[in-house]
Amino acid sequence: MASMKKSQICALALALLAGLPASASEQEMNEALSRWDQVLSEYQAALESAESDEARAAVTKPDGSETAAALWRSVSRKTGTRVKQIKRAQTPSLDAGKEESRRVPTYEFEERWALPAVIWLLNHPNEFASLFKGHEEQLVEYVEAMLDSIEEVHYASPAMTQICPLLAETPGVRHYDILLKIYQHNPDANARGSAAMGLSIQLGSPLVSGTVGSPQQARSYRIYYLKQAVTLTDDDLMFGPVSLSAVAQEQAYCIRNLSVGSIPPPVTLETLAGQQVRFPAQRKACLLFFWLPGEDVGTNIVAKQEALARQYPNLVFYPVTVKPSDAAQFRSDLTQLGVTDTYTDNDGGAAASAYRIKVLPTAVLVDENARIRYIGYPDIKLQVAMDETFRPEKGRAVVLPAAKEDGAAPQPQPEDEVIIQPGSRPAPTPPAPEDADAAADADDAADESGAPPLREMPEF
Repeated sequence: MASMKKSQICALALALLAGLPASASEQEMNEALSRWDQVLSEYQAALESAESDEARAAVTKPDGSETAAALWRSVSRKTGTRVKQIKRAQTPSLDAGKEESRRVPTYEFEERWALPAVIWLLNHPNEFASLFKGHEEQLVEYVEAMLDSIEEVHYASPAMTQICPLLAETPGVRHYDILLKIYQHNPDANARGSAAMGLSIQLGSPLVSGTVGSPQQARSYRIYYLKQAVTLTDDDLMFGPVSLSAVAQEQAYCIRNLSVGSIPPPVTLETLAGQQVRFPAQRKACLLFFWLPGEDVGTNIVAKQEALARQYPNLVFYPVTVKPSDAAQFRSDLTQLGVTDTYTDNDGGAAASAYRIKVLPTAVLVDENARIRYIGYPDIKLQVAMDETFRPEKGRAVVLPAAKEDGAAPQPQPEDEVIIQPGSRPAPTPPAPEDADAAADADDAADESGAPPLREMPEF
């Protein structure tokens, strides 16, 4: 009798719980997001009602710190642990890089209802980071855990259209892998199309293009994913702050003009004396190098122009920076940096615009046939491309000075000094897209330069 009564009480309790509203955490999340929407509405109304540019400039942008704190409180509770496969850091041992199982904590943001908070926090990195001042290592751990939640739980949600632009923004194998999973497994066409656009953007970086093989194959894959993005998505779909169609047009320009195998757009540069030169030079291998005085990596390379000329005597080097307002003072500043000379862009930055420069330094290596052999950050991949361009018969890899027997750091000699320093990492090979045969056919049909044909480019 007592046990029956206890069962009835439990059944009644479960029935009552089933009729309750969302959990306190979910309710707190929804309230925080509702308040943020209200703040944004007031901000937009203030901008629209402003009668002049000065009045619009005086409208204060909303501060999302309180929203970030409220959202983090609502979804950051630990819920237990789970087993995760983690690749060990590479060490000089036989089992370097092997995967191992490890128990890691799980959090409330892995729950499906918490996805709106995950999207908001990742799309507002400054506000999210403000919660961890002095504890940046914790921030990194939590961001990685939130990316895990997207990769393991949230990847199939239609709301992934809001996270794909963020994943496309920073080149990296981790982001590429997440985009690939969204593209392959999300049932929503807009989400898949947004992921395809992100994949096309990611493959424009040398840090990621190695995941699909040669630069020519990467170019074919970029075309394939770009077509998928245009085909799958609605005409008015946004990709971040702009329309996906506008992003597609920009990507088409980059694939046609700024990918390995393409003919680069010609630009006019100026010497400090005001003389104009054209890039690329006819029938000569050239390195166009966008840099900014004071930035360590770029300044170090430009300051060693003579050593670079010894290492690659047939290379025509075009270091280019922004045009200074005071040429005399600029020359003095260059002397202090150890830089003998440089070219400058025009007042409107036409060269930087033509090459879509977003990160400095950026290197563009062009061979004697006026085809791009490398474009991107000047790391070890650039040096490999330069070695292949100037020493194809040897097929040599990067020549680094031999280590001393006592273990001390090697000191390169002038004749073998390595100007381009390592800075990238190898990437795993992903699954091929659904019509990889078509991409392979495009690659097989490459012209003499090794570049795939552009007949498969989508029309805009």
